[in-house]
Amino acid sequence: GNTYKMELVQKISSLDLITLDKRLDNFAKKLQKSEGKGRDGFDTLRSYMLYLTIRPNDIEVPDQLFQILQTRLFEEKSPPKFKYLYIALLHEITSGLELPLLNTDFTSVDPAILEYILPLLISHGSIDEYSRTLPLFIEFIEKEVRLLDSCTLPALSHILRYYPTLMKYQEHSSFVEKMMIPGLLESSITSGKSNVSSLFQFALSKPQLVTEIDGSPIAEDEFFTIMNRAQPYTDDQMWNIQIFSTLRLWLDELYIKERMRNNIDPHFQATILKYCLRVLEQYNLSPLNEEIEDEGYSDLVLTEVIRISNQICTLDKYLAPIILNNMRNLKDTLQASKNRSKGYLYLNLMQFYINHEVDDGSNLTILIRSFIESYLTQKYRDNVISYETLLFCQQNKESLLSGSQLFNDYFPSLLKLFSWNPIYYQEINDILPTFIEESNIVELFHTILDLPIVTLAMIKTHMKEHANANRSGSTRDIASITSQESIETQFVNYLLRDQISGFAINWWDESTQHIVNNFCQTSNIDSPRIRLVAKHVPDLLKQFFDVLITYGDEACAATIVPIMIKRFDQLFPLKELQTKVRKVIVEKILTIFEKYPHFIVVLKDLIMDTIRDHHSLAKSDLILHLCWIIGEYCSNRYSNDIDTDILKDYDELLQLFAFEILSFSSMEMEDVSADNNNIDRNSLLIAVIIRALTKLASRWQPLVARVTLLIVGFKRKSDFFHPSVLQRANECLNLLRLPSIAQILDSPHNTSLNIHYIDNQSPLPILLTSRSPHAEMLHDFE
Repeated sequence: GNTYKMELVQKISSLDLITLDKRLDNFAKKLQKSEGKGRDGFDTLRSYMLYLTIRPNDIEVPDQLFQILQTRLFEEKSPPKFKYLYIALLHEITSGLELPLLNTDFTSVDPAILEYILPLLISHGSIDEYSRTLPLFIEFIEKEVRLLDSCTLPALSHILRYYPTLMKYQEHSSFVEKMMIPGLLESSITSGKSNVSSLFQFALSKPQLVTEIDGSPIAEDEFFTIMNRAQPYTDDQMWNIQIFSTLRLWLDELYIKERMRNNIDPHFQATILKYCLRVLEQYNLSPLNEEIEDEGYSDLVLTEVIRISNQICTLDKYLAPIILNNMRNLKDTLQASKNRSKGYLYLNLMQFYINHEVDDGSNLTILIRSFIESYLTQKYRDNVISYETLLFCQQNKESLLSGSQLFNDYFPSLLKLFSWNPIYYQEINDILPTFIEESNIVELFHTILDLPIVTLAMIKTHMKEHANANRSGSTRDIASITSQESIETQFVNYLLRDQISGFAINWWDESTQHIVNNFCQTSNIDSPRIRLVAKHVPDLLKQFFDVLITYGDEACAATIVPIMIKRFDQLFPLKELQTKVRKVIVEKILTIFEKYPHFIVVLKDLIMDTIRDHHSLAKSDLILHLCWIIGEYCSNRYSNDIDTDILKDYDELLQLFAFEILSFSSMEMEDVSADNNNIDRNSLLIAVIIRALTKLASRWQPLVARVTLLIVGFKRKSDFFHPSVLQRANECLNLLRLPSIAQILDSPHNTSLNIHYIDNQSPLPILLTSRSPHAEMLHDFE
């Protein structure tokens, strides 16, 4: 069937305009001949509708067709299915145009015909047409024309939303509410009569009491609600359901939006409260028909009740304790099913507690835990629930921060929603700052960096579940599960955890890195979903560090820097991701050292160990900037703990590193002095090192001779480095020949955090420079 439909769509789409016009003319002729009867007429209507839907811009509807459709809509003998197609066609071909039949005097039209015309009024009516027909809608409600119940309240709601000035409270709204009260509380508690056929005769079944959702008959002292089951429903029961379905929009447009907040009728408000409490009581009954419950019918009804309850408690805060008391039994019932409607119920229930709970928030905490651990953990692949959850968090950030531990305890679960649905980057980026607390910064940092591998774990888990579902009844022997599979399962379980673990695990450490490598090597790491997640990781990382550096204390910064350096070469194996993340880490390390320059003492061992371990090519950019940091911040201006021993240690470290670079460059036997366009990595390192050593020597005179000797040695080997290195060496030698000037020029300077990587001392005085015509800046922080 689907293949045929697709072929038909392609066929219609490929028709030229001349052929299309001919076919439409034939349809109009057939429609006129069929007189709205028979299979041929119905098929013609369906075909015309199909063509109109596929080629709306290429079809010019003839006036004759307008007349045929409008005329037959008023014919009493036209079958209902034909009339529905007439309405659909008129809706399509008159979009944005005036519909002549709406100018009809509806007071003289049979309600059986109005049932089909009024939906067109709702979709096409103008303010003048609504103004003219508003009294008629009120009259239909007053006279209880049940045939039009499905149209009258939707039409009034449409007027409230788009033309609110037309509705007068005493004349219209108040009267309708008085009719709603008996409609909600006094509907029949017996079912309607239905046709029952036997072998020889037809008969009408006797009315039966409507039932509760557990199958028990309704008590005679109770009233009918939308939760009750009836076969079939009576007209007044359908009116009850229609009122309930319209109630939230009615309250929102008429009262919540400030127009008439203080004018709600107490009797009407009490009726709504009574109805809501009755539905809350009914929901706690165990459903008899599991098939109905699988569709989430009860959940959807209760969700609407909670939204309405939220509205009436907004109008009268004293009603909140009454409703909250009746909600306390819901927490156990909520865990019954895992359909999408259950997610809406959870979110609206949590919203109610946020808006109206007056105690310590313990009920909200319990509800959040239930939502995350028993529902969301199985629904993170549902893009609708994911979006609704993130939107809920976004809209209630302040309340959730002050009244719950959702963001602190369950950020892994929220990040999972983004990992599977990376299109929701803006939502997760907006709430990311709420995740950050001193107790979880390390775990959150690892989690953000590992989002691509979290996505990979989700994909593999989904594929495994799909394969197991398709497996024909066979189960694997537990003994056949290998230790490697068991380790991988533990790894995946950690990645897909819902709650913080309380201890940060770096799976890229030497002891566990083989698990990660094996996991990635046996998977497709280049899927579009993973690439999209990886694209956003650097931006999320920036957001994380911006908040941490701006609002965190010194202890947080001192904790995170070693982890940043550790993870610099321990990243998900996507080249583009690695490049951008490393750039972010370097920039934020520079920012942290500018804010806390005394870290040059506090983190001395870490800095020296990192530079000594310079054989990792991935860390070369980090080491380059650490060398610059030593020269920039190793001064007693920033810390009284900087003494001659620290200066000496850093001097020996940089000199040893410089000699290793010189030795390595000599072994390569590559002359780069003629290449003036590209600066190799070794040249960059040497330029930064001799500049840093010059700064150290300017602050402690005994180092001048050692540093001068080193620079002279590099000048003799300048053929192995870029020409700009020789120029930098000459600048530094000129500075060291004038120690008093060098001490002033190379003293630490004040910068602002937004330009932390600029070396303001780089443009040396003209008397000290010997810049060649082809000289250029050596690095982006010069």
